[in-house]
Amino acid sequence: VRRASLISHLPKIRLGFVEFPQLKESCTQLVSEQEFFIRKAIGWVIRELSERRPDDAERIILDLGKLSSGLTLREALRKFSQDRQEQIKLQIKQLK
Repeated sequence: VRRASLISHLPKIRLGFVEFPQLKESCTQLVSEQEFFIRKAIGWVIRELSERRPDDAERIILDLGKLSSGLTLREALRKFSQDRQEQIKLQIKQLK
C-alpha cells in the first residue's frame, strides 16, 4: 500500500499533470522507510518527474537530503547529466 501511494503518481507525471505537493508529501512521508522496494519507488517516481520537470525533481531530492538512501538517490538522479548529478550530491553533503 505504501509503495502504491508512490507508484500511483506515475501516470499523471507521464501525462504532465503532476500534483507536486502530493508527490512531495508522499516522498517525504516514506523517505525513512527501510523497505528496498519503497526506497526504489521513491527514486523511480522522482526520476520520472526529472524527465519532464527537472527543477521540481531536484527540489524534492534536496528537500529529502541526507534522509534519502543511496538507492533512492541513485534512482532519482539517473536521468540527470553526470555533472548535474555531482552538483546535487555535493549540495546534499553540504546540508546540515
